[in-house]
Amino acid sequence: DTTDQTVTGSSGSFQDVKYNTNAIINGWTHTTGGSNQNFVCNQTGIYDVTYVAQIQTTIKVPQEVSMREVLNGTEISGSQFVITDQAVNTPRIWSTRFLVSINNGDILKIQIAIDVTGAGTQLAAGEGFGTVRSSTRIVIV
Repeated sequence: DTTDQTVTGSSGSFQDVKYNTNAIINGWTHTTGGSNQNFVCNQTGIYDVTYVAQIQTTIKVPQEVSMREVLNGTEISGSQFVITDQAVNTPRIWSTRFLVSINNGDILKIQIAIDVTGAGTQLAAGEGFGTVRSSTRIVIV
């Protein structure tokens, strides 16, 4: 993704991570931007999934941030990571990797939640010299 996203909403309420670009996409369907952030699988298999996010707390510390992936609306076991950020306006890079069985037509989403109500965290906060900040890699094994 190449845009900053501010996480808003109720404490502990997961929302979809929005991707405005698709680098290489083969065997999946995804429409960039907008509110529908479904990755639709077009080939049944076991997938090695990695996702990376650059997270920056903007309001208070400590702040708990959770990210997860859901398949057809259900959290994928082993996909969630939780951090407790201790520094305001200090971007940090976090990632996780897991294996999951996905069927043709299944819908995959990446989601984030924070422990404050309102806008308290930026996802994919700009840092460094590159333009791509958060990313997801899904490879059939």
